[in-house]
Amino acid sequence: MFPFFHMQAQGLASGDVEKDAWPLRYFVDEGFELFCAQSFSVNFALYGERVGSLLVVLKSNEVLIHVRSQLERLVRAKSLEPPAFGSRVVATVLNNASHLTEWKESLKLAAQRLIITREKIKDQLRILGSLESWEHITQQNDFFLYTGLTKAQVDFLAIEKHLHLRADGYMNISCLNTKNLNYVMHCIFQTTSLITEGANSI
Repeated sequence: MFPFFHMQAQGLASGDVEKDAWPLRYFVDEGFELFCAQSFSVNFALYGERVGSLLVVLKSNEVLIHVRSQLERLVRAKSLEPPAFGSRVVATVLNNASHLTEWKESLKLAAQRLIITREKIKDQLRILGSLESWEHITQQNDFFLYTGLTKAQVDFLAIEKHLHLRADGYMNISCLNTKNLNYVMHCIFQTTSLITEGANSI
């Protein structure tokens, strides 16, 4: 088994970039060879810039040289003119102590808001009288949430309530706020009350 980590939003899971990097560093300390794809699109709000890095950890310098040459070959074939603006933004922030501190504080605030939003989602559904177990909501982290809704329930939300989630019930909670949270939770409560897995009672 060769570990391949995907770190898409470092700092937005716990609010601490060091804490979010712990699993990766643990594997390195245990002597694993690994790849880690890291994206800066989310935690730097550089959507559309496709900015990131591939971290390669290998024990042999000779193998590392071969891997690097193959990766350079792939990059040249895929992207002759990669986006430069985003990479310069990231490099500027990470290499400036003041900017870096400000960025980390911003991530902490964003992560705290997401944690509070998850708590509000769970509490609101319980207040509405939902009989479903929503503990999984606060057991997850970052700005994406697997709601546990079925495809039938997702379809109902789209057709009847104009709320659009992925077919597997995956949703982005960063768009929830004081103006729309109650409406969204009422819709989800109604959906879970009317439709159960494997049966459509509407």
